[in-house]
Amino acid sequence: MPWQKPKVGHLDLRPVAVTRYFLRLIPPVIFAQLITAASAAPLAAAVDLADLGDWRIVVAPGAIASEEYAAEELRAHLVLAGGPDLEILSAPEGPGGHFFIGPDAAGQSPVGFDPADYGPEDLRIVVRPGAVVVAGGRPRGTLYGVYTFLEDYLGVRFVTADHTHVPPLSPERRIEAVDRVYRPPLEWRWSDFESNYARADFASRLRLNAGRVEALPPGSDDWSLVGRYGGRSPVHLVEHSFNALLPPSEYAVDHPEYYCLYEGERWAHRRYEDGRFHEDLQPCMTHPEVLRLITRAALGYLEARPRQMDVSVGQNDGSVWCQCPPCRALNEREGTPMGSLLTLVNAVADEAAAAHPGRLVSTLAYAYSAPPPRSLRPRDNVLITWCSIDACFIHALDDPDCPDNAAQYAQLEAWSRIAPNLHVWDYYMNHDRRGFQLPLPNLRWIDRNVRAEVRLGVRGLFTQAFSSSHGNEFEGLRNYLLSRLMWDPSLDGRVLMDEWLDLHYGPAAPPIRRWIDRLHDRSMASGLHRHSLGGRYDEYGLDESDVAAGLEAVEEAMRLADSDEVRRRVGKASVWAWRATLEPVWYATEGVDLDPGQAEELRARAKRFFELCREHDVRRTASGSWFAIEKAEARVRAAIGDW
Repeated sequence: MPWQKPKVGHLDLRPVAVTRYFLRLIPPVIFAQLITAASAAPLAAAVDLADLGDWRIVVAPGAIASEEYAAEELRAHLVLAGGPDLEILSAPEGPGGHFFIGPDAAGQSPVGFDPADYGPEDLRIVVRPGAVVVAGGRPRGTLYGVYTFLEDYLGVRFVTADHTHVPPLSPERRIEAVDRVYRPPLEWRWSDFESNYARADFASRLRLNAGRVEALPPGSDDWSLVGRYGGRSPVHLVEHSFNALLPPSEYAVDHPEYYCLYEGERWAHRRYEDGRFHEDLQPCMTHPEVLRLITRAALGYLEARPRQMDVSVGQNDGSVWCQCPPCRALNEREGTPMGSLLTLVNAVADEAAAAHPGRLVSTLAYAYSAPPPRSLRPRDNVLITWCSIDACFIHALDDPDCPDNAAQYAQLEAWSRIAPNLHVWDYYMNHDRRGFQLPLPNLRWIDRNVRAEVRLGVRGLFTQAFSSSHGNEFEGLRNYLLSRLMWDPSLDGRVLMDEWLDLHYGPAAPPIRRWIDRLHDRSMASGLHRHSLGGRYDEYGLDESDVAAGLEAVEEAMRLADSDEVRRRVGKASVWAWRATLEPVWYATEGVDLDPGQAEELRARAKRFFELCREHDVRRTASGSWFAIEKAEARVRAAIGDW
């Protein structure tokens, strides 16, 4: 199956496989540079992108949908850059130059390479006089190769879902001879922003491969199923799944022993006011009937979903675990509640390996189960997703001077030594109920964090953010940084940030850049350490002077903006500053005693904030229906009066 890598103890020793395995140890950009230097040294400038009048695009008859779409995307962006609307042919024709797109077209090119042994996203770009060849593994290698070509050689930038920067073609866009191979170091990538879920075309342009598009069944090569965007990874995001595998509504009343004993109390009776069972209701990990029922449910899940590579056998959310004598004994032996959890997961994985060979059982190393066990090891078909929920936002993950992150990094490093399949679930949002719109200074270390994780052998990265909400704090910038860096961790995060700000805000960028820098500098200087469950901006070392600086930055940016569109973008940026001004009354549940001047000022701020929310389709201020924007507005009105 093309998406599987060699497992520990199951190495593929064929010469091609061994070569590919060791090539993966070389950083992708260095490898590309080595190939480029070796191939291009004796050759002169090959292609002048300002002179494409007699060029054509070749897509061979055997191309799959994503390769045909790759050719369309190339043509469309060349037109946006001021180039000709190139004809797409099934074979080279005439004396002019040709773009050869896809593996079959590559075989018709003067270069003539065959990417049959490439991984599903490995790609190769070759430039020679009169020929540009872009091809890669199926199903996404060619499409991602075209986006890489557009970015690296035409200067295209996919800034937001509604903003693509395409510089005009010019004589400066001459491409030297190139032979470049790229193998993405992360095989599973998703940035959890609403725009990526809503726009599969945008997610594809960012090379995010775990979104809501079709995946192939395990072992299938029916490429017609993946569609124009190249499909998604067949590995799905691990979930809090025990309540689905062992539903309390079916078992909790008659079999309370199936559920956790915590601090001497069986939790099977615990419910919320609406009758739902408590999220902390974990199973007893050592009860034999629990193992039988969860295994049956997990195998049934795989049977019913042939296009999915894995099944989640993951703890429910919350902070409670079973402390019955057998579970306690396992956990004490292993030094972590992961002891009993991994024992159960491994047992399920053994049954899955027999019934569904080649497929995976996924679980979370999360909160209390994040520390790895002393002696237990995950099976080869177990996927561990370590969650950084306790990591400090203010410092880099691998910063040894941050005590929180030194401990977190040590956890991940320990998992990297024992887990044959390791993913990370990172947090890039204010996860507290106080709000998605509050300033959050966690942009500066994104590149360093991603590189640290890749260096430890992490192969998949999920970055939790605002999956169903608009208008949140620096969401476009954060999505751009995360997506670009997951695809190529060697990029410089500061360069990417400056690039995005300059492209998106133009002459209005400098004051916004200064405000972002101020937030990070002040947070770092505070000496605080804070994770994603923070809330108030003072918990990140910020105060009212930083809020005032934000409003001043927005006011200056509005004066500098050179178009209505840029002013609209700056207005969206100001949502975050205006929200912070309302912090004193944000969660008041009744009228607040304010002097008349303060009340008038707060009403003016609230009016502006909620106007901006309506203009930019801000729907929620935090997770959950209680935080719908309409309810937030009603609470603020009750606290300070109508405006």
